[in-house]
Amino acid sequence: MSDNNRYSTEIIRDPVRFDALGPAWDGLFERALQPHVSQSFEWASCVWETIMKPRGARLHVLVLREGARPVLIWPLVVLRHRRFWRAVHPLMMGSDHNEVLVEASPAAPDLAALAVRALRKSRGHDLIATDWMRTDSVLEGALGAVPALDTAFTHSVEWSGFADWAAYERGLSSRQVNERRLRRLRECGRVAFEPVEDPDRQRRLITWFMLRKLERLAVRGMEPLWEGGPMENLIATAARRVTRFGKLLFLVLTLDDEPIAVQIAVQDTNRIVAFQIAHEPKFEKYGPGTLIFRYLLQYAFEHRLPVAHGIGNPQFKKGNVESAVSTRLFATNAWGQVRMGIRQLRGWQGQRGAGAPGRGLR
Repeated sequence: MSDNNRYSTEIIRDPVRFDALGPAWDGLFERALQPHVSQSFEWASCVWETIMKPRGARLHVLVLREGARPVLIWPLVVLRHRRFWRAVHPLMMGSDHNEVLVEASPAAPDLAALAVRALRKSRGHDLIATDWMRTDSVLEGALGAVPALDTAFTHSVEWSGFADWAAYERGLSSRQVNERRLRRLRECGRVAFEPVEDPDRQRRLITWFMLRKLERLAVRGMEPLWEGGPMENLIATAARRVTRFGKLLFLVLTLDDEPIAVQIAVQDTNRIVAFQIAHEPKFEKYGPGTLIFRYLLQYAFEHRLPVAHGIGNPQFKKGNVESAVSTRLFATNAWGQVRMGIRQLRGWQGQRGAGAPGRGLR
């Protein structure tokens, strides 16, 4: 950038100042290029209040301003890392879009690079962790010299080239299986798919949804990470408060008016992002999770919105677009370098013992 003195940097750690940033954050959201709802102040404040603050996180929101106007906001928190270190993480859920919110302009990559330099120089942390950041993002470009710990692929379904829903569905390899499952389910009773807008019904669906999630974890012998109180609070809070730039979308599959699968997604004017899904285990053989996701795709097609559905092997590959995402962990001081040295040593020992490097933010 030709003149970095044009820009001032602030790290917001005080929750009161964070709340006061809301109107300016909304203004930057409107000036950004097709931002995601998860980059909005409404969403970030919900995640902070329901997930991060109860975990003992500290705010570390980086703001770049030109004069009084914010041109970049990077929502971050500081969390304990392996008891002895402090790591900066995005203020987000795992499925959120990990990117700086930056004003749409040719200067966006330079602003992201300036933000990375400012973050490295800020105090109160030993490490910076980036969680599943798209490799075509401006933030990725600013961090390009830092090696990735892990790489995966996230998927979205787009509708160009399909005249109608039937034309899309005819090309699905799973179409006949889904049709057969749906026929068999209809033999059990009255089947319906519908979006749910009523707040009271949404609250009941959230309760039902969380019970199914916790039951599934118990069957697998797993402890909940986000599920339970924090996740339920996040969904309920976001359903009430995320309204300006998008909304939570509740889709339900019912049998004789009782839910057997629920899909929760985030909808805005540019896309739908699949967020969470749950189903009734006793109907497993009918594939209710697949059927409700198929309905999400049909709903999205009717609204001509692409569907982002995260990391993994997509069941609905027709029209699928693949994007690489990566995670990084790097030190910001000497104590952080100690952590990275320990991690390198463990990775080297793992290679010797197992023939393959370790994965993830260990």
